[in-house]
This record gives sequence, C-alpha cells and structure tokens, in this order.
Amino acid sequence: MAKPFDSALKELIERHPIDWLTLAGGPAGATVQVIDTDVSTVSAAADKIIRIETTAAYLLHIELESSPRTDPGEYLQWYNTLIRHRHGLPVQTLVVLLRPSADSPRWDGLYQHRLPNEAVYMEFRYRVVRLWEQSVGSFLNAGLGLLPLAMLTNVPEIELPVVAERIAERLQREAAPTELRTLWQTTFILTGLRLPPQAMLALFQGVTSMGNILEDSSAYQIFKEAGLRDGLREGRVEGLREGRVEGLRDVVLGLGHARFGAAAPDILQSLKQVADPERLKRMIQRLHQVASWDELLTTP
Repeated sequence: MAKPFDSALKELIERHPIDWLTLAGGPAGATVQVIDTDVSTVSAAADKIIRIETTAAYLLHIELESSPRTDPGEYLQWYNTLIRHRHGLPVQTLVVLLRPSADSPRWDGLYQHRLPNEAVYMEFRYRVVRLWEQSVGSFLNAGLGLLPLAMLTNVPEIELPVVAERIAERLQREAAPTELRTLWQTTFILTGLRLPPQAMLALFQGVTSMGNILEDSSAYQIFKEAGLRDGLREGRVEGLREGRVEGLRDVVLGLGHARFGAAAPDILQSLKQVADPERLKRMIQRLHQVASWDELLTTP
C-alpha cells in the first residue's frame, strides 16, 4: 500500500495493538506485543505482526489494502507460512480493506490449492474487514487506535464533518498531548482515501477546536501537493488557509455543488455578495446540516 496511508496506519497499530486485536475478533484480556515483521530470507516484510498471549501464544498478521490485488489469497498464504516458519507460532491473518476500490470478489477469506483433478490439497483461511461496511458508531466508541478509521466507515459523506468533530472531541478528552497531534493527522490522512483535496481542506478547517494543528505537518504538505496536482492553484490554497473570501467562497460553491447540485444564477449572485470570511466558514461548517442552497444562505 502506498504511503502516506501505510506509515500512518502502521503507527496506529504500533501504538494501540490491543485495539486492532479487537478488530480481528480476538480474545479480551490478552497480552499483546508488536513484533518484527521482517521475513527477509525472501526479501519481504508483512505490514504488522502482533504477538498475542492468552492460554497459548499465537500471532496476528495484519495487512492493510487501499488498492486492488490480482492474487490476494496467494500472497497472504505465502506470508502466513513464512511468519509461522520464522516465529514458530500459529498465525491468524487479518486483511483490512480501506476503500471500495481495493475490493474484489477474490477477497473471500479462502484460498485453496487444487490438483489437476480439482481435488483440494491445501486450504488457507483469513479474515477480511471492509471498512466502508462497518458501523461508524462502533469505531467512534472503539479504542483510540481505531478511532481515525471512523472516517472510512459506512457514514454518508455529508455526515463526515460530524464524525470529524466527534473524533476531535475524544482526542482532546482522552489522548495524551504527545499523541493528539499524531492521531489527528492520521485522521486527516485517512480521509484522503474518500474525499478530494478541496473537500478535505474545507472539512478540517471546519473543526475549529483543533486550531491549526495540521498546517505545519508533513501530512498537510502532502495534501497540499495533491491539491495542486488536481488543479488547485497555490494562491487558492494559501487564500483558504488565511481565510480569504475568494478561496472560501469557492469551497462553498464546490462542496455545495456536490451536496445540492449546480447553484442557480440568483444563488450565485447572493453568494457573491457575502464578503465576511467568518460567515463563509460557518457556511462550510453547516453544509452537512442543511438541505438546499436557500437554507445554506440563511447562515448568519
């Protein structure tokens, strides 16, 4: 899986492995430890491996996928065998599909080897979690190590600002100061798996309680470059960051178009007359709460 999603999620697992054991349906009360993923005898490394200590020890191998694969079962069975050989323990494999574009009918939890006469001589089973099918509530109430993934669950796009606010509230209440920034940046990065850059910028600007926590981060710079590749001019990005009217007005138009459809001429004229950047920011924050352009324009 391509960076930056890869490194952000691996850090989540390293910091909160017990939460990811829960995602795999593992036992409560187990002792867990992230261990070395290197299986370099064949020039490979798994995403993350967690050692689980219950009545008997075993390993949880987690693979994170944001893009499609042509041979999912084969490479998972290959890793599973190598990890078991290296560590001498049984291995459970969990695949986390981060977005629908990574999905395939071949991610069915079963990989079989067959003889020419179609007799099955080896069978490998693994667990698949499709995040976009998961309940947003279960992630909003999960441990901090799974909390940022709430943005990739079954929540409708227009409700993402509410979910972002809920995540911010929990992070401010529960995360250590040294971890709050990392978890919020991870939430930002993961949102890029389902929203275009302009919409991401507007959404996270709307979470005013988190201030400018993203602006000096490498994650923000990666997003900024993506926005430029999508045709967002440098001056527009800077204008949005500084709260300039033109940039904010364009964000309202872009997100409003996705929410309500194209703005009629009278709507465009009314919006053009809005010169207060703070009012435009409030409009961005209200987009998920209103049902029409007319209602949006009533924002004080």
